[in-house]
Amino acid sequence: MNETLTKLAQAEAPRLEIPIPGVTLTSITEPGNYSVPWIGQYVSGVYTFMISIIGVVAAVMMIIGGFQYLTSAGDAGKIGKARKRIVDALIGVVLALGSYVTLYTINPALVEFNGLRLLSIETEVADYETLGTTNVETAQDGDSAESVGGSGPVPGSYTARYSNCPIQLFATTGKASKTEFQSKMAGVVTATNPRDRVIQIADIADACNVNWGSCGNTAGTITALAGVGTVSCLNSKDGNCNDLGKGRSIFSVSRTQRKFLFGWRCGVNKEYPGKARPVGECVDTASAAVAKVRDYLNSEKTAGRLPSNWPDGWANSLRPGDRVVIYNGNEDLVGAHAVIFMGWASGGKMQVVQGGGGGRGDEKSRARSGTWCVKSECGSRLIPLISAWSPD
Repeated sequence: MNETLTKLAQAEAPRLEIPIPGVTLTSITEPGNYSVPWIGQYVSGVYTFMISIIGVVAAVMMIIGGFQYLTSAGDAGKIGKARKRIVDALIGVVLALGSYVTLYTINPALVEFNGLRLLSIETEVADYETLGTTNVETAQDGDSAESVGGSGPVPGSYTARYSNCPIQLFATTGKASKTEFQSKMAGVVTATNPRDRVIQIADIADACNVNWGSCGNTAGTITALAGVGTVSCLNSKDGNCNDLGKGRSIFSVSRTQRKFLFGWRCGVNKEYPGKARPVGECVDTASAAVAKVRDYLNSEKTAGRLPSNWPDGWANSLRPGDRVVIYNGNEDLVGAHAVIFMGWASGGKMQVVQGGGGGRGDEKSRARSGTWCVKSECGSRLIPLISAWSPD
């Protein structure tokens, strides 16, 4: 589109087959704009030319009327026609010139015809959706061992309901798994409201060791199965639910703050060539990336661009079943990780069910439980909260 406008603006003005007296067409490109002045010049020229034509025609008609009056020889009928012709010509001139004068008196801009001018807006395209579709193992670069398997999640207010998968699944990976899960969960999921359904489905997904891909797709599938938002993602061509069914927003950093998250890990270039921050600015470890973002968000709080009680105020607003995004400095472009919040453990750690890397079995990205330290008492181990949505 920009290329087309540039060619239009920079092209020579068209050459009229029939020149219009007083009309000169020019082609000018103004800095920062696509300017095509000859369109307005042409319309303005035609308008002025037509006013002149009306004046000439009126003058001719008055001359004809005067000649008819002089040659009427006292014939009342001929005199009447001559007078009418002269009066009609005068009325035409008055209407043509009067309309112009009236509009000009009200606002001179009403009789000006400006050229086509489109402001050139430089846009920056930022990829805000990679969190849901990335192949990076977003949970594996966590700050604590219990977040990525290891010793397992820390016990807390949430206790898994199922130790074994309560339904028989022949497919545990991808769209086929989602379709089979959806058809068989009806006999097991007893909850009726969306929040309780999210919790119960997350429990089952963990116990059944399903592999629904990235963290965003796993969290999105759980909320979609619970009836939050649209469930069309389950039946889409690729079964991708990464950015659907989020529900009602609870909190979120701003778009400007979110852009600060991009590209901190030097390893981002593995999947997103050229997207990492410059050498010397990007960092090699998750903890170093988290420190960059944590310090930045604390400075934003000091500047009043985040709530004064961040992160604890945000953390305390969470309820089991919420869908939460944290910044854990993984090698995804955004460096963030999506989870289903299930409850609280000690030491400011939230209990979650998540996909996006690691887990039991041979395949990665399987849904499983874990913990992340997100409150101020975590100190240098704090994993920043980025956004959250409620299923109701």
